[in-house]
Amino acid sequence: MNNHKETYETIKKDFCHLFQFKTHGDTLELITPLVTLTDKFVSVFVTQRSNKLIITDGGWINQNIYEYAVKLDDIDILSVILSQYKEYYNIQQTIGNGHNMYFKSVTKSELLSAAVFDLANFIVGIVNSYALDYRDKKEKEDRDKFRTETNDFFKEHYRENFRSNFEVSRGIKFNGVLTINQRLHLFEYVTGSTPHYFEQDLRSAIVDFQLIEVAPTIQVVDNRIAIFNDLSIGYKHGCPPILVQHLDKYTTHEHLLRSKREDVLSIISPN
Repeated sequence: MNNHKETYETIKKDFCHLFQFKTHGDTLELITPLVTLTDKFVSVFVTQRSNKLIITDGGWINQNIYEYAVKLDDIDILSVILSQYKEYYNIQQTIGNGHNMYFKSVTKSELLSAAVFDLANFIVGIVNSYALDYRDKKEKEDRDKFRTETNDFFKEHYRENFRSNFEVSRGIKFNGVLTINQRLHLFEYVTGSTPHYFEQDLRSAIVDFQLIEVAPTIQVVDNRIAIFNDLSIGYKHGCPPILVQHLDKYTTHEHLLRSKREDVLSIISPN
């Protein structure tokens, strides 16, 4: 590199060419070259309001446009991460179109690029934090094996009627969903390599079954069933009775066991 200025100008030109844009009325969407761990390019949205330029994430983090998956037992640590990122990049938060939106504002156009850069890096940091799996290796391996085996069982017996990790109502996903004759059958998988993880999974299942009770989708739901991984260490340690009792309030059948998952065939006919 004999000519450093020429090298600099080449890199600068190539990097700028990686940006794209779209217009949405009076809002400019800047599609940056920054990519999240979920393989999504980061967009920021610029709108002028009187003498201010407002740069927002468009509510995309809250709407999960970046397709991350937050686990219930990670919420505490992610709240700390979010707070620290907001402080570091001086990001503000508001409600827009019913969603949380993160934004920065400037009054001078020469500060716009820095604000765009800050917000784009904030989005990458937050989405990547949400996308990471904070569970230990054994927990992840056991969980993946249990879910894969259970999904394969449903696919074998119910074929195209089965969908995994499916959102049946806005913001409410279930590990497994059967759609038969336009009726829904919802399943939550409960496992854990430790009592702590098992209880967290159980609490998450309770919350999802509670939420669907007040969702419009409840009108087409026939069954709500939890499947416990009775081969997991967490289960063998003993399920807290109060949590199981609470789960029973929101399910239509007593929970099934991994070792006896064939019992579901007597509840929901695959034919």
